[in-house]
Amino acid sequence: MFSQAVTRSPNEPKPLKKQVEAGRRYDQGKGFSNLQNTLFDFNARLPQTAAPWEGHMNGGLKKLNRNNKSKDIEQHGKVMPYGYRKLDLLDTGALALRQLHGGLVYAEGELEALIDEHGNYTQSGLSPAQLAALLSHMSQLNARTRYIRKHCGEAINMPKLLHNDTD
Repeated sequence: MFSQAVTRSPNEPKPLKKQVEAGRRYDQGKGFSNLQNTLFDFNARLPQTAAPWEGHMNGGLKKLNRNNKSKDIEQHGKVMPYGYRKLDLLDTGALALRQLHGGLVYAEGELEALIDEHGNYTQSGLSPAQLAALLSHMSQLNARTRYIRKHCGEAINMPKLLHNDTD
């Protein structure tokens, strides 16, 4: 197998077309395995809870048949081989990235607002009421970002989440 990740020396013969194709399939499979495993690091429930989309309206991730799983990756890849449809992994990965981006943009704006609102109190100190308001705001922000991380890749109503409770 000729993986694109392997460098050939100039003295080696050019690999056969079928070796190159097998190597590309291996590299692609390893990439999908990394994507799947990273998504599961965010949210281990995704096989059951991933957001639905066209072609998979019930949500969750569709498992591959046993004969479609890559034995090469399992043997040589040093990574848990992917076991779900590539399209499901791509769609869930894209959704997770959009959710994380939205959450980070929101958190950044909220933190800037907190700095603007409470930054001028550093000289004189915060009153107990101001400190309580600041801590409450930070606690809400923390709860929202924790919820996004915990439910990454699931169907989350981001506008509602970012402007209401996380229940």
